[in-house]
Amino acid sequence: MSAWVFLICPAAVLAVLSCTSRRSPPPRPALSRIDGGLVGTAAGGILLLGLRETPAHAACQRLVRLRGGRREGRRVFCPSAEYATVRDGLEAACKGDLTVVRQGEHRMDKSVWIGNRTLALEGDPAGGTCVVGKWVLREGSNGCVSGMSLVLDWREPEVDWAGECVPGEEDETLQGFTVLVRGGRWGFDRCRVEASSSPGGGESAIIVASGSNVSASSSHIGGQGQGAARVDSGLTVTGNAIVSLDDCLVSLCSSFGIKALDKVRIAVAGGAV
Repeated sequence: MSAWVFLICPAAVLAVLSCTSRRSPPPRPALSRIDGGLVGTAAGGILLLGLRETPAHAACQRLVRLRGGRREGRRVFCPSAEYATVRDGLEAACKGDLTVVRQGEHRMDKSVWIGNRTLALEGDPAGGTCVVGKWVLREGSNGCVSGMSLVLDWREPEVDWAGECVPGEEDETLQGFTVLVRGGRWGFDRCRVEASSSPGGGESAIIVASGSNVSASSSHIGGQGQGAARVDSGLTVTGNAIVSLDDCLVSLCSSFGIKALDKVRIAVAGGAV
């Protein structure tokens, strides 16, 4: 059997074809398209193409079926008369609940921190759900996000996102992000996770670190547009993390589509980078 293995360095992308037999090779599997210069790594990151894992939407469906204790799961709608903001709805949700964010654009006044919890978050079935803000998914957290946009525009003056760093985090590469996953297991299905250029540069739409396991399916990860609306890197993976992308588009990045640091595992099936 033939497999494409990409060993990536900051200067170039080297494709190595390994064959177990010199016979006529079988048909190539469906692989993602790699545009030269958009995929990069440092210190031994590995990107594997053509490996299909469980899609994120399957993980979301399993999570929604969970029940907290013996209580039947419920749907928590926000904003609503009961929960005035998206943050209120998230804080009220329990394991087994499905938090549904209403249609429209919802702006957070500070980062959303989730730790040691299991959450299922879904956009309005009618579409058009967008949450503007930073998300920090800490160790012990698990969950899924489906059918919504998570964006961060560094050009907005209302919140000093650049000054709101992760306490105790000395690695500056983990500061500029829309979503930071640190030690959790999360799935993103039919989502748009996007960022724009930050004043200091080096930002990513998603950072997956500290042994996290993240899967995404049928989603867009990257920038919000051209020029200053582009993001430095769509996806940064570091710290022995595992990432699976199924039919995703990583685009509108000024440096790298996928930036792999340290020893990580990234599986891509379908889509384009």
